[in-house]
Amino acid sequence: MPKETNKTVVSKILDTKDITICDATAQMITKARKDGVELCFDRAANMKPCPIGADSACCKHCSMGPCRLNARDPYGKVGICGATIDTIMARNFGRMVAAGAAAHTDHGMAMLDLFREVVNGHITDFEIKDPQKLIDVAASIDIDVEGRSLEDVANDLYAELERTYTQVEGEIPFAKRVPEKTLETWRKLGIVPRGAMREIMELMHRTHIGVDQHYENITKQCNRTALADGWGGSMVSTEISDILYGTPSPVVAEVNMGVLKENMVNIIIHGHEPNLFESVIASVNSPTLVEAAKAAGADGINLVGMCCSGAEMMSRHGIPHAGNFTSSEAILCTGAVDAMGVDIQCIKQGLAKVAECYKTPLFTTNTRCHIEGAAHIEFIEHDPRACTDEIVIKAITRFKSRSLPVEIPQIVNPGVHGFSYESINYMLGGSFRGSYTPLNENIINGRIRGVAGVVGCTNPRVKQDYVHIDKKRKALGIDKARERVLVAMADRRDIEAA
Repeated sequence: MPKETNKTVVSKILDTKDITICDATAQMITKARKDGVELCFDRAANMKPCPIGADSACCKHCSMGPCRLNARDPYGKVGICGATIDTIMARNFGRMVAAGAAAHTDHGMAMLDLFREVVNGHITDFEIKDPQKLIDVAASIDIDVEGRSLEDVANDLYAELERTYTQVEGEIPFAKRVPEKTLETWRKLGIVPRGAMREIMELMHRTHIGVDQHYENITKQCNRTALADGWGGSMVSTEISDILYGTPSPVVAEVNMGVLKENMVNIIIHGHEPNLFESVIASVNSPTLVEAAKAAGADGINLVGMCCSGAEMMSRHGIPHAGNFTSSEAILCTGAVDAMGVDIQCIKQGLAKVAECYKTPLFTTNTRCHIEGAAHIEFIEHDPRACTDEIVIKAITRFKSRSLPVEIPQIVNPGVHGFSYESINYMLGGSFRGSYTPLNENIINGRIRGVAGVVGCTNPRVKQDYVHIDKKRKALGIDKARERVLVAMADRRDIEAA
């Protein structure tokens, strides 16, 4: 059982029905409580949010503070420097925007750096898997592609996209993709991003003491920085990932904790960058490592994704997906995870403690993300297999020495994933007539209500997954009775197909 030193007495226990709508996660929460292991749900139940911070009425941007204002009497007093609650709230939000934009911007830059090295032949473990996507992306930002070699176009694309980060004046390259009327509005408002680094730096500067002290002006720069994220770092990382690893198309994949297999070496990859995951795919398919797993008594190696990079690999390769952000600790309670490798973003520090409880090796792999209590194996793009082979070897060793009971929730949900922009375009018109026109026309004439992307992380302070599912039900106009009919119809189709 878990070590005594890692046990935590939970003073406030919530019913699992109030914590999550995921039965697999609920089962693991119950097991964790029995084992005396604390999860994020327990910490959320026992840690009250700071009431001042919850209202964003606290300013700690300089050494004169922190200054506490009262959201119930917002204009009753100001900070030591005279900052009003409007300024303080705008500054606090602005720094959150800057941090979030920096995360996507840094991720996009890492992907662009890898792309450059692949194009120049300095990295050979990765290659351009979708040359047509490369041509399409280049053409979309006015790079001449006719009659030119793929390498020449790729070098020009790198040089152009690099301006997303280095440029200090003008408009970022992907602004050329923005619909004309929308771009005109952005220009009038003065929020077209110049360069991602410029916008993030300026927002951090503006939110410092003694600089921008009008909430509307701060919010304007928040918008500009957010657009630099969406039309800069995020779009760069998406397009480069597709070029290097292939553009997703619809694929059937299984989801939930039941994708773990007791008789196999289970490896979970959790994070944000596809480079690590792509290399692990190569490692787990290595005949030498597969034979090593079988020699240890396993039927094979089972690779499973978690959270963001897991969703990407599910869409691109049909890799099973075990769960989202708030389930990342809970799945370790199965005792069936033989190794978890992480890179950047959405990774809880609490994973190290839970992993230790269940004797699961936890490996950080990125120089930007080390975790106290986790082992570190640096992932280097010039020699990726050195890291990922080692993770697989450690997982095989752990499988061979499993000493704790294994409890895997027998819940698996099949689904179809991988609906990329390109695949939808093809589905609406084929290779020669691919177009979003049929969709647009049917939205205009009212036959289709609209299109919605329901995205975003889960939060242990809110019932897990409930908000996402409830929004979908309401958007589709589905009540409980209608839902039962749809489920019955789906079950009937499965029976007929069998």
